[in-house]
Amino acid sequence: MCPSKPTRMSKHKKQALDADESSEARNGSVEQLTDQKVLARIAKNDGNRHVREAAVKRLTDQELLAGVANNDENSHMRMVAVERLTDQGLLAGVANNDENSHVRMVAVKRLTDQGLLAGVANNDDNSYVRMAAVEKLADQGALAGIAKNDDSSYVRMAAVEKLADQGALADVAKNDGNSHVRMVAVKRLMDQGLLADIAKNDGNSHVRMEAGKRLMDQGLLAGIAKNDENGYVRMAAVERLADQRALADVTKNAACSYVREAAVEKLTDQGLLTDVAKNAESRYVREAAVEKLTDQGVLADVAKNDESGDVRKAAVGRLTDQGALAGIAKNDEIGDVRKAAAWRLTDQEALAGVAKNDENSYVRMAAAGRLTDQGLLADIAKNEESNHVGRMAVERLTDQGALADVAKNAVCSYIRERAVERLTEQGALAGVAKNDENCYARMKAVGKINDQWLLADVAKNDKSGDVRKAAAGRLTDQGALAGVALNDESSYVRMVAVERLTDQGALVGVAINDENSYVREEAVKRLTDQGVLVDIVNNDENSYVRETAAKRLTDQGALASIAKNARDDSVRYLAADKLNDKTLAQAVYAGIANNAEDSYMREVVIKRLTDQGVLADIANNAESSDVRKAAVGRLTNQGLLADIAKNAENSYVRMAAVKKLTDQGALQDIAKNNENSYVRMAAVGRLIDQGALADVAKNAECSYVREAAVEKLDDQGVLADVAKNDECCDVRLVAVWRLTDQEALVDIAKNDENSDVRIAAVERLADKDLLAADKLDDKALTQAAYADIAKNDENSYVRMAAVEKLTDQGVLLDIAKNNENSYVRVAAVGKLTDQGTLADLAKNAECSYVREAAVEKLTDQGVLADIAKNDVKWYVRMVTIGKLTDRDALADIANSPDKSYMKYKLDDNGCIHVICDLRDTARERLAKLQNG
Repeated sequence: MCPSKPTRMSKHKKQALDADESSEARNGSVEQLTDQKVLARIAKNDGNRHVREAAVKRLTDQELLAGVANNDENSHMRMVAVERLTDQGLLAGVANNDENSHVRMVAVKRLTDQGLLAGVANNDDNSYVRMAAVEKLADQGALAGIAKNDDSSYVRMAAVEKLADQGALADVAKNDGNSHVRMVAVKRLMDQGLLADIAKNDGNSHVRMEAGKRLMDQGLLAGIAKNDENGYVRMAAVERLADQRALADVTKNAACSYVREAAVEKLTDQGLLTDVAKNAESRYVREAAVEKLTDQGVLADVAKNDESGDVRKAAVGRLTDQGALAGIAKNDEIGDVRKAAAWRLTDQEALAGVAKNDENSYVRMAAAGRLTDQGLLADIAKNEESNHVGRMAVERLTDQGALADVAKNAVCSYIRERAVERLTEQGALAGVAKNDENCYARMKAVGKINDQWLLADVAKNDKSGDVRKAAAGRLTDQGALAGVALNDESSYVRMVAVERLTDQGALVGVAINDENSYVREEAVKRLTDQGVLVDIVNNDENSYVRETAAKRLTDQGALASIAKNARDDSVRYLAADKLNDKTLAQAVYAGIANNAEDSYMREVVIKRLTDQGVLADIANNAESSDVRKAAVGRLTNQGLLADIAKNAENSYVRMAAVKKLTDQGALQDIAKNNENSYVRMAAVGRLIDQGALADVAKNAECSYVREAAVEKLDDQGVLADVAKNDECCDVRLVAVWRLTDQEALVDIAKNDENSDVRIAAVERLADKDLLAADKLDDKALTQAAYADIAKNDENSYVRMAAVEKLTDQGVLLDIAKNNENSYVRVAAVGKLTDQGTLADLAKNAECSYVREAAVEKLTDQGVLADIAKNDVKWYVRMVTIGKLTDRDALADIANSPDKSYMKYKLDDNGCIHVICDLRDTARERLAKLQNG
């Protein structure tokens, strides 16, 4: 075998390949190097910044690193070199001389020489650099000078935070023009005199507050708490106070009431608290002092004599002396104070006096709530006119005798009712039940009585129907109940009595003779006598009573007679439902279904019918369509259903019949010929026979019916025929979506007159489910069809749909270059994958939309950089910049003086207004890449 002829590489191609060598590869090589000179040469001369950076990170030689740190034009590179420097002299040179503040700051952070740091801290023009130097300084003299003299408050603050010299700190704390700096100095001061001076005199309240927080002199703190103009400063001083006399002084003399109250909260000395409680000007301060007092004499004095009701009330809340409390409960002018005293009292006589005599019902109620003496409570309950006070007294009663006395004799009927609720003694309850003038009291008493004789007496004789009703509801004696049920004037009372009756004779009397139908109906519900029930069914004037009686019947003869002859259809139906003779029952149902005036009754009865002939007759002839539909719902005979489905006058009845049909021939006929479209559609919905469906799909007059049939078809031949020949595009469209025949789809995609149908055919040609099922094996045919449609279809949407299915790169390129519609060309670009082809389009396509679409798919940074700089369309260049990752190319654009990167407009005066600058876009892209 002859050796192959070596390929000759052109000079230009070799240069291109050399230029294309990856910076990542060079980075990898640099990371293997240790030769400092070689690394220095790479760090100085390599064209790629990332490679230079990798080289610098491998350098250890301080002089070589200094060369980069002092001379490299790129500030980031200098910064990397500085981070590798350890020589203090070299670092000082960078810290003093580099033009970039960030580089100088990195150098400062690596300095340790205090003199060098002091020089930077005093002389650098950038406050952040100076601050970095201060953070490394320890020399107190240098720090003091900076703390006093630096122009930046932040730098001064940083210096102060490191100062320990009290003199220097005092100078700053008193004289610095910035309150934040003074505050930091104050936090480090320890001299109490200086702190006192600042706490009194500084113009800033926050500084004064901070000084106050560090003071220990109680007198000074008291003075601040009393006199400082700022409330927060005064409150902070109170927080530092511990001396009781100083606190008392503030409590009495501070200008601000809430400062005085805060001081009281810290007082514990009872003597001082007594003084404040009696003499403080503010009632809030006196009240706060009272809350901390324990001396009962002082509390009694305040509770009696303080001018403020709130203070007196607070003192009462701390009192336990019963004599003092009794006096206040009787004599204080304010009801709330008297009430508070009453709640603290235990002396029963004193409480009784208040409960009986105080003009305020809430005070009387409080006193009653503390009483335990049953006689006193009963006396109050009997004579009290206020419901609230009387109820409180009753609720405290436990003695049945006392409760009975209240239940009989209380002035207020409401109180008598409450007493009855607590009574259990039957004699007392009986007295109330028979004699109380208030019907509610009598009713409550009846509800607790067990004596049947008494209950019967009340049930017969009480003048109130509600009371008689309550008594009847507790009766069990059948004789007494019968008397009430037959004779009471109130139907409600009679009803309650009937509900408890079991005596059949009495129930018969009520069921036949009571004037109220509800009472008669309740009596019938409890009757068992079949003869009486038949009599009621035949003769009672109320239909509900008659129906109730029918439901109680069990005698088959009586039921048969009623089912045939009763005047009410509802009664006949109820009787038929209970018949053992099902043939007779069916006959009764049929009669009602055919003749009842009430259509609802006919519908109910139809649900009981089983005879298909009767049901069919009703379905065909009943006056109400709802009744006819109900009858259809009970039919099962297919012949009868088919006849109704075809011939019934009402379309809803026909539809109901169709929904029960299974006969495919009948359904086919209805689907094609019924005059109502909804009936035809319902018939199609029941069809499953493919032949019948095919016939309907081809021959039904209505397009909706044909469409419904097509949706259920599987036969590809029939579907193809419909998809090609149906006059309605919607029917053809449904057929196309069910087609799998590839050749038929190609034909439709090319030739159908409707673009939506052609698009559907195109989309079905590449259906993945079809391909996966191996139903379409000819992939070449589909691609050829796509190509033909994508190039030649008159509708751009169809062409675009075809493009979406193309994979042939040559055809796609041809469309991307030559199709008359820009959207189709852009769609073709979206399917291209070859980077060379995309680069050609991105540079040379006439349409800017095509160039933009190509740019979106490009990855070659060189090509993208060329387009970003040179494309004639400003928007294409902006999109391209967004795709760039080459930092050098982005930096080149960002720093370019070329005004073509600007988008601007002229106003009416000829002035230029810049709308956007692509150089800014490049800078933003660079920043985003650098941040991650």
